[in-house]
Amino acid sequence: MNILLICNAGSFSKQLISFFSAENVLTVYEVTAPLDTNLLDDIVSSVENRMVQGESYDALLFISGESRNELIMNTLNFDFPKRLLDVSVANGLDFVYLSSLAVFSGVVDDHIGLDSPRSPIDLYGKSKNDFDTYVAYLRESEGASIRGIYPASFYSRNGRSSLERYLKVINDYGFFLKRISFPGELSYIDRDELIEGILDVCKSNGSLDVILSNHVSLEYLLLGEVGDGWFLRIPRMPMFFFRTLSVFLPAKIEIKLRMLLRGIRYG
Repeated sequence: MNILLICNAGSFSKQLISFFSAENVLTVYEVTAPLDTNLLDDIVSSVENRMVQGESYDALLFISGESRNELIMNTLNFDFPKRLLDVSVANGLDFVYLSSLAVFSGVVDDHIGLDSPRSPIDLYGKSKNDFDTYVAYLRESEGASIRGIYPASFYSRNGRSSLERYLKVINDYGFFLKRISFPGELSYIDRDELIEGILDVCKSNGSLDVILSNHVSLEYLLLGEVGDGWFLRIPRMPMFFFRTLSVFLPAKIEIKLRMLLRGIRYG
């Protein structure tokens, strides 16, 4: 495959480029920090020029974006990919991008799938959802070939994923937690699995969205980190308990408690 790749500079993009280059031809544009809007303009102009010159590509793969700096979230999660998507659609180029399960943050279902209601609870989720909404509009109005990938939290071994944060808590407070069994579960995706999944989606035809996610129970994590020997098993809490909590607690806290005391499964 011949792929145009727009990505954030960093260890993940290096790993992805190395993996893809083994089987594919890549033209890579990296978005570096601190953000330079002139760089974004140059990338869009360069992609447009390649289309005008008649260069042929199988897909434009966009995995850039921003998850922490709120000042530039809308720029990197909506404005920039929208410009690239418009160029792709105008030239009949398949577009593949990385979305987020954050767009489903506030739903009350135990099992969350691609057709679940969307109710993002923070700017990151909202900016990603705005782009998803634009994708849906172009699919319906233009028949555009666009594929979205909805990853769970990266298990990237850098300490920042939700899975690693839970493991740290278990390690730090293992003396207490080894006597408690929680009923919830976490969703995550390993970096290697994500990269392989991205390649599979790029090879697919037409419009296709996919959730890439693994699931692990908190009880299993406890078994792996502190062993057996609990004397207290927390019951799986009924949904009305969380509906009551949602009246008094911020949505982020209510969702974390629901993951801990009931579980949320993506896929």
